[in-house]
Amino acid sequence: MVTDGVSKLVIRYTRNGNWPSLAWVAHCPTGSGSIDVLHGHRVETHPDWFCEAVWDGEFSAGNFDETDIVAGTGGRSVDGAVVFVSSGSTVDRLQYFSDSHGLWISNSLCALLSTIGAHVDPTYPDFSADFHSIVNGLHAYKQEIDTSRGPVQLVYFNNVRWDGYRVSEQPKPNASRDFSSFDRYHAFLTSAMQSMARNAQDLQRAYPYELLCPISNGHDSPTVAVLARNAGCSRAFTFDVSREGTDDSGGRIGQLLGMKTTVIARNEWRSMPLPETLFIAGAASAGEVIFKGAESLLGGTVLLTGFTGDAVWGKKVADEHGHLLRTDASGLCLTEYRLHAGFIHCPVPFWGARQASEISAISRSKDLEQWDIGGKGARPICRRIVEEAGVPRAWFGQGKRGVSVQLFRPGRFLEPRTIEDYFRFLAETADEWRRRGRIRPRPFLARMLDFILRYLIGVLRFMLTIKLLWRIRLYSAPLRRLLHCLDGMVYIRRYTFPWALARTQALYDAEDAADLRHGPG
Repeated sequence: MVTDGVSKLVIRYTRNGNWPSLAWVAHCPTGSGSIDVLHGHRVETHPDWFCEAVWDGEFSAGNFDETDIVAGTGGRSVDGAVVFVSSGSTVDRLQYFSDSHGLWISNSLCALLSTIGAHVDPTYPDFSADFHSIVNGLHAYKQEIDTSRGPVQLVYFNNVRWDGYRVSEQPKPNASRDFSSFDRYHAFLTSAMQSMARNAQDLQRAYPYELLCPISNGHDSPTVAVLARNAGCSRAFTFDVSREGTDDSGGRIGQLLGMKTTVIARNEWRSMPLPETLFIAGAASAGEVIFKGAESLLGGTVLLTGFTGDAVWGKKVADEHGHLLRTDASGLCLTEYRLHAGFIHCPVPFWGARQASEISAISRSKDLEQWDIGGKGARPICRRIVEEAGVPRAWFGQGKRGVSVQLFRPGRFLEPRTIEDYFRFLAETADEWRRRGRIRPRPFLARMLDFILRYLIGVLRFMLTIKLLWRIRLYSAPLRRLLHCLDGMVYIRRYTFPWALARTQALYDAEDAADLRHGPG
């Protein structure tokens, strides 16, 4: 195809009805004038572009490569090349493999490995740390994982360009926005939310999306809910209690905002078959497995969350250089699960987050003194937005509550049926363990070592908390480092990623993946 004298790479599509609805893999042969895209049924396809994405522009223009306000992924043929677009956050990513024959790229690591016939080393224990490294920012994360076919590159936030012969990574457009005051920043958030809503609900889409908000009684999700409500969002859901068992419901906030709010039991996910698998396959963690309990609400929505709000909306300058530093990797484990459940994940605090230092300055400005109630977790920006929407001060942001599930902390692990399948996988890979000269975890020995480590960690935590051992508390920093190290050594959990990856890869290989997903496609 030639347009205005510039040759365009032709995109050819093959729809696979058995694949997860939002998954896609593109094969780009070296020197070819075309690329082939295999995709699930909800991926939007057009002659020059495809996507499972929403962005702050006109849907029909397909110009999601020209903005950093984008959630989801896709590709666009432009100027004799194809630009593959990653989400404008670090809770999603692209991954690609290249050799002399060409490029394979996907929004699913499982789909990519299945397509190229690769697997990871089942005896490698540090996948969790590798994926977690994204908290260090775009300049310092682990950028590849080893596979039987060679290294696979992981790309967060940036786009990937293929010109028919070479692959390169490109930074997203970096608009210099005026965040000199709360009013200007608030206007930016409001405008971006309205643009995203119009794009998501555009009737030119084969599958328009509805906006959906999870609401807790913290700071970040009520802020997102107010912004979304003002852009037409009418639905929300909330979990009844926090990780500690205290009230974490944002139900009355949702009702006050006029949103239909569904309350989900925190442990609803535990009644589902192998619920942790897709989450672990995404990022070697499963903190957001509780979203499985809300699965019936998620399909066909843009899920607007507050992930990384602490790093962007807090008073502390956490990211002076725009590298998207984070305090944790929350939300990343949704990256594979969402493709199966059929929703786009949009963490709102990432909008404009490369100017995080300027946003933090707003939080410390005199304009927000009235909404700065002090404390380590103060979020004056959030408090002003939510309180000015009519939500009483006492209803939200009164303390740090954890909503994520800590499956891999000592004393906690997978559901019984999942554990059985996990140890079955370890037995299936016994030859690989022997070939590499390593001893695979046996159920009894793994549980015993896990118990010993749990006991030791418990003693260390006790030493760090009781006042009688004040001399030991003088050494709290090295003790906490030791505690963190021991947490990472919990033997029974260290090989769950290869298991989850293998089980999820099978969904892409199976004749009828829908029967295996245990959820909407």
